[in-house]
Amino acid sequence: MSYARKFQSQLEKNFVVVNWDQRGSGKSYAFNIDDNTMTQKQLEKDTVALIDYLCHRFNKEKVYVVGHSWGTVLGIETIQSVPEKVIAYVGIGQVVDDIDGERLSYEYVLQKATEEQNEKALTELEELGEPPYKDSRKDTFVQRKWLKKYGGFEIEVITVNEIIKGSLLSPEYSWIDGIKFLLGNLYSIDTLFMNREKADFRKKYTTFEVPVYFCAGRYDYNTPSTLIEEYYHMIKAPRKEFYWFEESAHEPHLVEKEKFSDIMLEIHDETIK
Repeated sequence: MSYARKFQSQLEKNFVVVNWDQRGSGKSYAFNIDDNTMTQKQLEKDTVALIDYLCHRFNKEKVYVVGHSWGTVLGIETIQSVPEKVIAYVGIGQVVDDIDGERLSYEYVLQKATEEQNEKALTELEELGEPPYKDSRKDTFVQRKWLKKYGGFEIEVITVNEIIKGSLLSPEYSWIDGIKFLLGNLYSIDTLFMNREKADFRKKYTTFEVPVYFCAGRYDYNTPSTLIEEYYHMIKAPRKEFYWFEESAHEPHLVEKEKFSDIMLEIHDETIK
């Protein structure tokens, strides 16, 4: 939440925007967290608990659920488990299939490195081999390093820089919270992401009871947008829409924040009777 606020001032003119540092991250990190609670199932329960809290606090029956990247996994699971509590779902950089997505991401950077004749990149990528990787954590970091270089992850907005600045300057965070962010990031990778189940929503969920909207960056190869578009055409929902962000990779809501705000207003007008 320390950096998200910078990009949502337009949204806040029309919505109550809630950013969540999930269990084991940021302000929700603590030294005494039970490692056994760092599971996808527990975070799905946490998501529903947060929705219940917000509905009670603001005297609402439903909320909009917006997920980005890993948050889209929780988002899809949430709208399946408690559709009665959700007005609509917006997936940004939607996870579709972890295995196919990683393969496409690897092929993208390998192609870029080949075109550029980048011997260092080619050597490191060929050492990794095609996914699934032998050392999931280490090898993924190497691949993402080159993905960032070749524009398949970040364009304009450098997330790490924004998080550091946010941790130092935002009113929600103290310098201690900044340290907790760094510790929680490593902790979450080791306990949650290395052990979570691999998603393939094309096989798991294709029918939804709530409106579904996907926002995809044209250059996103972290969660490849080609898979998101494919999944969009497969799903059935009361209402659905797909939005391309032509100047973005994996963070379209940050890079093209005005467009994202306008889209949320459109969704509001479509879904609130």
